[in-house]
Amino acid sequence: MATRIVHFGFDENAIVSALASEGYEVDECGISIPKLNNALQRGESAAVTIEEDGGSLPEEIVTSVRSHSSVPLILFRGETETYDSSVFDLVITHRTPKSVWLSRVAEVIERSRGIRAESGVARARLRSLMQESASLVDGSLAAGFELQHALVKQKSSQSDAVRIGCILIVDDYAKWRQTVCSMLRDFAEIDSINQAADGIEAVDKARELKPDLILLDLHLPRLNGIEAAKQIREIAPATTILFVSMNRDAEVVREALKTGGSGYVLKTDAGRELWPAIRSVLQKKVYLSRDVHLTAEGSH
Repeated sequence: MATRIVHFGFDENAIVSALASEGYEVDECGISIPKLNNALQRGESAAVTIEEDGGSLPEEIVTSVRSHSSVPLILFRGETETYDSSVFDLVITHRTPKSVWLSRVAEVIERSRGIRAESGVARARLRSLMQESASLVDGSLAAGFELQHALVKQKSSQSDAVRIGCILIVDDYAKWRQTVCSMLRDFAEIDSINQAADGIEAVDKARELKPDLILLDLHLPRLNGIEAAKQIREIAPATTILFVSMNRDAEVVREALKTGGSGYVLKTDAGRELWPAIRSVLQKKVYLSRDVHLTAEGSH
């Protein structure tokens, strides 16, 4: 596939033909900014070349190029030299021999490709590190939950157990869902425990199951917990919603409770507090983790 270059200008200096002779596919836009935008949207280009026309450089040109891609912006300088050269990655004067400027264009395109490739690798590595970090945090939370739960279980008695019809656990971390399932089975007689890994799946299962209780995380793929809760409240108004989240920001907690949530438990304290919270919200009481602090205005 030929290397594609977008050219803006009248091509008074036969730049397009020179580029084409080197095997480049040149997308000519004339001096039409809409055509430039369309050319940039059609696919990845290796560079954008602009011919100086003697007037001032339209700001829309640079804005369009920079907003659509990170490819080099190359100026073919005219005799008037009216354009600000600082906004360009390469400036070629009208006195530069064709063989020389063609070589410079090739060099800047190759350098740009290398930089973009390195940036892509860096971005991929960063995403990987972020995922690893999130996994470590989730694993640490699950381990802490299990330890807290074990201590609480030792102090509990069989008479504490209650019966619950259907529960839906919504969290994007499978280990966390499994750990909560185990805790629930220790403390309650439950007819059905169900799981969902994202907000849309939570809404679909709430519509299908009409659960008695939903344990709902906030940070979910596809649809966040607050938006999911709003939809669940419409389709399953009798369902009790208990938020279980890492987020302790007071404004976020208030927003979650405004959706009809009956309680809010921090994951860091869930091993100790989740079961008391479940008992409270099933008795139509509001429950907030001890480390959740709301001002008098907006608190429940």
